[in-house]
Amino acid sequence: MLQLPGRWGHSVSSRSFHQLGLLYALIALLGGAYAAYDEVTAELERQRDVDYLSIFIPRLGFALIVAFVVYCIVRAVGSVVLRLHGIALAAQPARPFITPKSSAL
Repeated sequence: MLQLPGRWGHSVSSRSFHQLGLLYALIALLGGAYAAYDEVTAELERQRDVDYLSIFIPRLGFALIVAFVVYCIVRAVGSVVLRLHGIALAAQPARPFITPKSSAL
């Protein structure tokens, strides 16, 4: 697995981009659930009988689609970052003793 150096000595890998994508997707999904909950509480203030399915299903369906798109975008960005890091590693010198020439004194 390709590992990138990260902050505080940790490494950034494909797994961390997966976890980051899941986190952002969860945020989008919870936002949709909160929007549905807010609509239900507004309906309860107006009337006693509320059809929960007609309120929750469209909003949660849209939130699931947005969460999936956000996850895919984060995974795609992570894939590009890992590939660019691999290209940068390939461009480095192969041997550690190859150093720039120092100026003669």
